[in-house]
Amino acid sequence: AYSVGIGGATRGLLAQPGSWVRERAGFATKSLWVVPSDEATSGGRRWPAGRHVPQTRTQPKDSVVDWSKDGESVDNKDILLFLTVGVNHVPRPEDWPVMPTEHLRVVFKPIGFFKANPALDVKAPVDERSRNAFPAGDIGTGAVVEHANGNGSTQASTSCGCN
Repeated sequence: AYSVGIGGATRGLLAQPGSWVRERAGFATKSLWVVPSDEATSGGRRWPAGRHVPQTRTQPKDSVVDWSKDGESVDNKDILLFLTVGVNHVPRPEDWPVMPTEHLRVVFKPIGFFKANPALDVKAPVDERSRNAFPAGDIGTGAVVEHANGNGSTQASTSCGCN
């Protein structure tokens, strides 16, 4: 399983219900479409907006809207995921004569990919220079500060040397 994250360009369709644009752009009414794969049909399900986009004035018969109408289950089937992203740019005076940039980020993050964390059986690195700060295993009351003195041994002092 995966989670899908979208950053930027997630504005919904601004066209009014009943308008020619909204009739034609049924795919843009939702951000995410998941339908079962169907390789048996001519060309499969390649064109979620319809095969001949600029040549129609109504919702095409072979589009993601029609593919999802029957509510067919996707359990244990190959699926197609269609992610609808787009920018409805409302111009500002700063955008003239050239629109600067519009950022979009899409992240697919696996969930439950492993049964357990695969890093748990990795051996810890051995650092030969590392020394135990408390060789006796007793942390004490906090009044003793132990530190490495440069030659690998430790020295205890009751003051922090901050005088």
